[in-house]
Amino acid sequence: RCSCFEDKEGFLTQDFFNFEKHNKFKFFSGPFTNMIFDLIKKENKFNLKCLIGNFKLTLTGKDNLFFPV
Repeated sequence: RCSCFEDKEGFLTQDFFNFEKHNKFKFFSGPFTNMIFDLIKKENKFNLKCLIGNFKLTLTGKDNLFFPV
């Protein structure tokens, strides 16, 4: 399972995590590092709608690194 989710350097991509089993995630990179957010909706492979406190965000692209809490 892991090898099909590796990037060219051999690291796991964000696609490895199964979003359907979790609804709370924590950022470990970027301006929201160490902040926990609730996943509202996964629009497609690269766009997520989330909630941090009272703020709604739409995350786009592959550069948002986070893990399930």
